[in-house]
Amino acid sequence: MKLNRAVTLIGLMLLTGCAAGTGAVIYKVFGPNPIEPKYDVGDQPTLVLVENYQNPAASEIEADRIARNVSDTLKEKGGKTIVEQDKLASLRDTKGKEYRNLTIPAVGKALGATYVIYVNINESDLTADSTQNTVHGKAAGRVRVVSTETGETLWPRDSVEGYEVTTTMSDTQLQEGTSVGSLRSQMLNNISTTIAHLFYKWKPESEAEGDAG
Repeated sequence: MKLNRAVTLIGLMLLTGCAAGTGAVIYKVFGPNPIEPKYDVGDQPTLVLVENYQNPAASEIEADRIARNVSDTLKEKGGKTIVEQDKLASLRDTKGKEYRNLTIPAVGKALGATYVIYVNINESDLTADSTQNTVHGKAAGRVRVVSTETGETLWPRDSVEGYEVTTTMSDTQLQEGTSVGSLRSQMLNNISTTIAHLFYKWKPESEAEGDAG
């Protein structure tokens, strides 16, 4: 009923020459327009591979968390066919030291993926000030889509390193019941959401995101 009344109101506004106000009414009723994906992997099997290329061992736990977050979001909200992260963990354990010698396409192909969403997390830092009451930090990385068949970077075409994503936490107060650890988790969740949003259509009104460059 509300939708019908809104459509009727918009029609009356247009008929009476009040076109200037229709935009605000449409936004109020329907919300902001959906944001299209930067790259659509369609329904092809896709692996989300996250690491800190310069220091993979030290950042493995955080990288795995981001990979699982992104994978879950793309499956649940984007409807994408995503390779399970447990399969990647199994491959990594089976290969041992040899795993580091595998190329991105080789890892994806070994797991049956057509595409690899590769994320290099090059910054992840959250610290408290001298009072231990305020924290600030930043997580950042580069994202690209790689074909397992050709080894070619399919997206972005204009950047060898990949599409930059960042999320920041500036002078955030530590409230009772929160900790630096819980805020770090929130920061990792934020950048995970930002990365996932690159690959499916979403509406800003219902989903938060970090900053994308």
